[in-house]
Amino acid sequence: MNWSGEQQPLGKLGLYIGYFYVKEATDTFLNTTGWGKGIAILNGNNLGRYWPTEGPQHTLYVPAAYVRRGSNVLMMLELEGTSTCQETSCTVSFVDQPIFVWKKIVTVGDFFSGGRNRLRSKNRRRN
Repeated sequence: MNWSGEQQPLGKLGLYIGYFYVKEATDTFLNTTGWGKGIAILNGNNLGRYWPTEGPQHTLYVPAAYVRRGSNVLMMLELEGTSTCQETSCTVSFVDQPIFVWKKIVTVGDFFSGGRNRLRSKNRRRN
């Protein structure tokens, strides 16, 4: 799907509206990789919030009931800016599987051992 804009520079925050055509509605996922942070709306149905740089979810589920046979309208309310734009258009894609990118912050073992160590240091008697 491509967007074109005449009012403001592409890639900045704003409301992006795109149109696409499908022959048959099917379950799919909206791939938000390259977009900043915002809300996606398909044919008046709120698909949800996206923030792929924070993850882990890079896709939004799109049930077949939200997709019309024929012409469809996708609105992306972008709050940070997108890197998917060229000079005259921006792009987004639909994929057949979800995309998750997990970041290791802390393991369960690290969490519990850190908690015990903190308890020990707080409960020590001072002379």
